[in-house]
Parts: sequence; structure tokens; C-alpha cells
Amino acid sequence: MNNLDPVFMTILILIVVVWYVITYVQMFLSYGTAYRWAKGGGDNGLSLFGWMLVFGLASCIPGLGLYLWFKYRYLNSSLGICPRCGNKLPSVGQFCNYCGNQFR
Repeated sequence: MNNLDPVFMTILILIVVVWYVITYVQMFLSYGTAYRWAKGGGDNGLSLFGWMLVFGLASCIPGLGLYLWFKYRYLNSSLGICPRCGNKLPSVGQFCNYCGNQFR
């Protein structure tokens, strides 16, 4: 029984270390995701802080931060032009900010 204790502790330490590495990688990537979301609502430092808080907390759950980063990494590049009024479409939302046309 004593032989299992060091093996169990090694496995437990390895799991904790891997969890911390994944969390820190996700925290690093959460800044880019928060920046894209803040730019969607305009250049607002308070908005960036709020999104950093949200995505920073999401990065504590292994896999969730990576999922959000992969989902929204091309958010700014997928912006288009409204077919009704010709203005730039917002990155977040379903309606044009100028004419109210639904685009998604």
C-alpha cells in the first residue's frame, strides 16, 4: 500500500501542474479575445477591463478559455458591409447600428 502513495502523489502533482499551465496559456490568450470584444463596442478602456475580467475568469476552467479564443479569434476579420445602408457592420450583434438591418 505504501508503494501507491508516491505514485498517487506524482500523478496528483502532474495533474495540478498541467492544470496551471493550461490556465496560464488561456489567460494569455484571453487578452486578445477581450480586446476584440472591446473593439466591437468602441474604444473603451472600461469595456476592455470588463471583458478581461470575464475572459480571465473563464480561463480558470480548463478548455473554456481555449474554446472562446478559437471561436472569436477571427471576429474582426469577419466584419462586412451592411447591404441596406453600406456602413460597416458591428462585430458583435445581429443588427446594423445605423439602419437596424438584421445581418446574422
